[in-house]
Amino acid sequence: MVKLSENQNGFSVIEVTLILVIVALISTVGILVYRHENKAKPTLATNQSSDSLSTSGWKPYRSQAGDFSILFPPSSAPQTIPPTNLTYNGMNCKANEAYYHPPTGTVYEVAEIICPASSLLPSAASLLQHWGSFYQNVRLISLHSTTVRGKTAETYGLTGTLNDSAFYISGEALVSGNISYDINVQHPGNSKAPNTQQFLNSFKLVN
Repeated sequence: MVKLSENQNGFSVIEVTLILVIVALISTVGILVYRHENKAKPTLATNQSSDSLSTSGWKPYRSQAGDFSILFPPSSAPQTIPPTNLTYNGMNCKANEAYYHPPTGTVYEVAEIICPASSLLPSAASLLQHWGSFYQNVRLISLHSTTVRGKTAETYGLTGTLNDSAFYISGEALVSGNISYDINVQHPGNSKAPNTQQFLNSFKLVN
């Protein structure tokens, strides 16, 4: 009877040990699964963010001089304007433009402004004066100096009205030597177009 009691006690200890090992394994697997799920979520968010800025199907455009390229939205058919004389930051300059201007909706535009000397970046005053010749009630929302693709640049946002309709103008002005480039999106309403950043980011100087 004593030996039987010892065997029974020994069996109980093994059983408890096995249960503890199984619980530990289940806990470890649960922790690993949890960590894996948490790591996967940021990756998914990053991919979605990247997809939202996709330019798949956008139409490439290269300037007549061949010194820059840009992508226009898929539905657009960009047109060009022959070299035009204009005053830019107090200088007599020439401008070449490519744009998509549908009867209604968002306007996409890139202007190449060639001046006799190095161009100055647009100030708040010059931006208001320039856009004030096209829109009414122009108001500067933002103006930031920055470096874009290795070049000095200004990014800006303005609001204005055209025929009593509100527009939001988002732009980026870069300087390269004596040439300034103004890339902008003019969107009906009080906020910028959803695909503004794709258009601005697609601008590239061709060396």
